Amino acid sequence: MIAALTVNGQSIDPEDVNPGFSLSNVVKISTTEVSAIDYYTRIIDRNPSNVKYLMLRSDMYRSAGMEKEAINDLQRAVSINPYAEIYTSRAMRKNLFPVKKYDYSTLVNSNNEDPFFKSFVLMDQYKKKLETENILDKYELKSIISLIDKGEYTEAKYLLDELDTSYYHNELYYDLIGVLEMKSEDYENAILHFDMAIELDPNFVIPYHNRAVAYKKLGDYEKAENDFTNALTLNDNIAKIYFSKANLMSKKGDKESAKYYYNQALQRADYYPQAVSNYAVLLKSIGDYTDALVEMDRAIHKNPSQTTHYYVRAGIHFTHGNYNNAIDDFEKYLEYHTEDKEAMFFMGLSKLLLEEPANGCYDMEKSMDLGYDDETSNIYWFMCD
Repeated sequence: MIAALTVNGQSIDPEDVNPGFSLSNVVKISTTEVSAIDYYTRIIDRNPSNVKYLMLRSDMYRSAGMEKEAINDLQRAVSINPYAEIYTSRAMRKNLFPVKKYDYSTLVNSNNEDPFFKSFVLMDQYKKKLETENILDKYELKSIISLIDKGEYTEAKYLLDELDTSYYHNELYYDLIGVLEMKSEDYENAILHFDMAIELDPNFVIPYHNRAVAYKKLGDYEKAENDFTNALTLNDNIAKIYFSKANLMSKKGDKESAKYYYNQALQRADYYPQAVSNYAVLLKSIGDYTDALVEMDRAIHKNPSQTTHYYVRAGIHFTHGNYNNAIDDFEKYLEYHTEDKEAMFFMGLSKLLLEEPANGCYDMEKSMDLGYDDETSNIYWFMCD
């Protein structure tokens, strides 16, 4: 039994008359709101601890302008389960879902595991430089660039150090020294070598971009943004520069600018999975769920073997409340990443939100057996224990 409600100074006892009828005579609310409140009330009468329907009725009371009753239901729900708002709050689901960083440079069966270098090294621009410039040590530098592309950085550094000192050390040489220093996280010296490369050739776009990345790593966002701007002034058709600048703007919290630069990157690349994923996550964060799903659908259609995209799309579905679709994507992702504890946990939570407690709690418990130990895992104890 629920307590009598007070609306606009009048007392309403749900046991005296039909709740929907009494409400419709006291406040001006729609037929849909009346029916929903009536329905939720009957469920809560049977189970006063039903957090989901307390939250749903709270939202409906608020929609009907019954703020006091809405607050009472909210407080009651949260006292039972501090995560109660997960049922109705998109913002809470977005904040709970863990964003992962993936190596989008390779596909499922590749052994290359260096996402940072693959995400920022302008390999095509190095090759173009070697093709168009008359450089004395062109063939040696070509071999070094090839080694960097393969992730063989120690050998690349050895060959750079062994270059004939009688050769004129050109802008490409100094840039590559800086790149290898970036690999060892020696960003200050990397910047010095990028400075030398720019001094030798102020129109060489690569060191501006690379120096910007180094500044970003050091937290000097103003200098990083200035270098990205200079790089795009020299060449406004390189997708990776737009991508790098988008990452910077996102890190600065300027989501609208980040959105613009991710979009520019995607316009200049036939297939750029990391940019697609970052762009979709950004769109989700600002509430553009439809556009985020369009981007992920397009990426998965182009390359379904890039399984990490399924996790990203599952997160968008989960946040948006499309739990069936989220479960489908989690299952596809977990076919390849069978012990991913975050994916397992949120697949289970999606099942719980669909009112499949046995299956949902099983998956969540399995994720914790795999080592999932985040504050979010407390949801299990409130919803499954």
